[in-house]
Amino acid sequence: MNKGVTRCSLAALTALCMGAVAPARAVDVKAGNWDLSISGNVNAFATYTVCGSPNTNAAVDFVSVTTPNDTATGVMACTKTRDGSPNEFAIESGLLPSAFVFTAKTRAYDLDVSATIGLYPGLHVADTGTGDGKGTGAGDFTLDVRQNFLTFGDASWGTIKLGKDLGLFGADVILSDMTLLSVGGGTAGVGLKNHNVTLGHIGTGYIYADWLPQIAYISPNFGGAQISIAAVEGFKFAAGINEAATTNNLPGVQAKVTYDLAGGMGRIWAGGFYQHTELDTVAEPSLDAMVGELGAKVNISGLGAMLYGYYGKGVGTIQFGAAAAAAQKDTAGAITSIEGRKTYGWLAQLTYAIPNTKFRPGISWGMSYLNQERGDPDVLVHTNAMGTVALYYAATDTLTLVAEADHVRSKNWNLTGPNESKHNSFALGGIMFF
Repeated sequence: MNKGVTRCSLAALTALCMGAVAPARAVDVKAGNWDLSISGNVNAFATYTVCGSPNTNAAVDFVSVTTPNDTATGVMACTKTRDGSPNEFAIESGLLPSAFVFTAKTRAYDLDVSATIGLYPGLHVADTGTGDGKGTGAGDFTLDVRQNFLTFGDASWGTIKLGKDLGLFGADVILSDMTLLSVGGGTAGVGLKNHNVTLGHIGTGYIYADWLPQIAYISPNFGGAQISIAAVEGFKFAAGINEAATTNNLPGVQAKVTYDLAGGMGRIWAGGFYQHTELDTVAEPSLDAMVGELGAKVNISGLGAMLYGYYGKGVGTIQFGAAAAAAQKDTAGAITSIEGRKTYGWLAQLTYAIPNTKFRPGISWGMSYLNQERGDPDVLVHTNAMGTVALYYAATDTLTLVAEADHVRSKNWNLTGPNESKHNSFALGGIMFF
């Protein structure tokens, strides 16, 4: 096996787009008419989270809060009352789990065909993300098969993708988020239980794109412009409407248009997602979920900048379906309708590659907002926001060392009294691509 032409997994491609590390080097093998490649990364970070002082009626942690009308989720900051512990230490994966990605491709019968399987192990399991969550080291660590798809097509008419891969909506922003190479929110399990990775700016600037079963078409490149559209398996509302099951008798639809600036100077993109969902009740209420996004990033003389925003209804916050809608009931407690909650957010980011050094500092700030509908509890999340300062050091052409600090603020809908929680987190670690 030889070190050949640079091959990049989805994660490595992200690093290249950010300019934070040099190209990852994949292992390439020629087997008959097939080109085989192996690529991936390994990362780990030591994190320390300092929870803020508790407020009366402060926003609650990311746990379900059952109320007569709904289940409210979504607050990401922690207070000193969380699990009775003020601070938490963990050694964990960052926003990007480690990865082992295998790709096989060939040209046959005037078609470019390929298959990809990506295995993504993380260091987390439950609660604190260490062992079994009780310090015994007996936990079952998770392996996430995030990529499992085939493609076929030709440069003249485009590419068809069948299988599981990163969704179209929200893909460009998470791939451009500098915390993909580090940690961001969700350290030590704060903000998400039983997690495999941290959250980066998920829920504090954008909705998680997620890894979705899909049938997608990607057009040829027209002078820098490209169109993608996909039918995806619909999301459920387990975190938003827990009183009855939901049915997806139609696929969700995602679409995206991108335009790459000349000379690799950046990208402009716009995307959208729509899904119609039926609720399994006698009244059979339904929900039309929809969201749009717009983003741009530029890289000029080592200075990188990104600005992104989204607006939607019925899609939730943090991830699709989480706190997406409020159930309206009659006097007997039966669900009569579903009201999609409006949501929006934004993320701004600046990075700078210091000339003649291996250092790249970065700063970002983002916010996600969720509207309160009739009957919603005051503990429902109002806003989650996070500011991040990080320093990336390219120790080698594939190894990047990182120091990061994050400040997270959350508010709920109790607007007549104290309603804010906050915490600070710190991380040291590294990520290596191969």
